Amino acid sequence: MTLKNLIFLKKSENQIFPSLELKRIFEDLLKVLIHLETIQKVHGDIRPSYVSRKDDGQFILNDRLADPWNPIWIQYNYFKKREEVYMDPVLFESYMKKSNIF
Repeated sequence: MTLKNLIFLKKSENQIFPSLELKRIFEDLLKVLIHLETIQKVHGDIRPSYVSRKDDGQFILNDRLADPWNPIWIQYNYFKKREEVYMDPVLFESYMKKSNIF
């Protein structure tokens, strides 16, 4: 189940994430991000729809690295379509200033 679906499920049942589960989500994702950094890779699109919970409770980051587009362009296109997206503050500021970063 993706984290996005899990969030909607909890919300529909008027529940919140227990603090230990939130801690596990952060710890699991940080481990992945540290690994990606060590191999000099950038995921570029970390949203709840790209995070899944395995049967053993571990949270994993789904592969987006096979996407041929530059992560900056992926974020930009999601933003333009008004889809949910996390955009790095520097990218967002550049976009708002109509910078030529894109």
